[in-house]
Amino acid sequence: METQVGLEIRHIIGMSHNFNKKLSNDIKTGAINMQNKMLILITTIFLFYASDSISFEGLSTMTIPMDDETITIFYNNKHATVINKDITDKESMIKTIRLLETKLKADSNVKYIVDFSEGASSDPQFKIYRNENNKLIYIGYEFGLELAIPSDGFIYISGHTNNMYNKRKKIIIDGDHINEIKQPFYYVGLENKTLEDIDIFSDINMSKAVAHLAKGTPVSVILNYNEEYYLIKTDIGLLGWIKIPSGIRDETKIEGIYFAGD
Repeated sequence: METQVGLEIRHIIGMSHNFNKKLSNDIKTGAINMQNKMLILITTIFLFYASDSISFEGLSTMTIPMDDETITIFYNNKHATVINKDITDKESMIKTIRLLETKLKADSNVKYIVDFSEGASSDPQFKIYRNENNKLIYIGYEFGLELAIPSDGFIYISGHTNNMYNKRKKIIIDGDHINEIKQPFYYVGLENKTLEDIDIFSDINMSKAVAHLAKGTPVSVILNYNEEYYLIKTDIGLLGWIKIPSGIRDETKIEGIYFAGD
């Protein structure tokens, strides 16, 4: 007998197929508005939970304990060699670990070196170099606490560092540059509470309130849009937007949303 969850997932996927037909037509006619964008968002979230998401299962794991954090690296051991060597500069004394040498693509002969650095002022970051005949060509860096290189051509980085929450990013090396694969929204996935009385709104124009939430109300922060806008779910299942300016170092309207960095 199919479970209730299974029935709900089947129903959601069926809804998404119908919605995708309408979406394709809207794209052709240019009839994409904010309401449709929200439908795209909701469908995407449903499908994320209803189908197999990207997984790093099967990858090897390396953890590096630092003073305040533990750094985690996922890598494909078929295409990577672990180095795990302390290469801290004696003058700057900024702790730096040479993590591994790896291919970004399984079918490529190009290899990259990945370092982790605590940063000049507690700005944890991964530094990436291309190895050309044992000559290291510096590509760039990305802030983060977790890094995954499954050898599918991309690098996945996450961490609450120099941002407002644990931001998950997907990047690609294009020549000598690091480019982020832009997402329409960023998943937050934070279960916490309000730190002051707030209103949540039906759109990012903050024109019509959905609900008033008292200080201490449990909330789920679902996602972030355009840096300052957060989609909130209340404990009774209402959805609404709040605005939190980026760069605020102190705790904001929601516990756990604050700028971690300088």
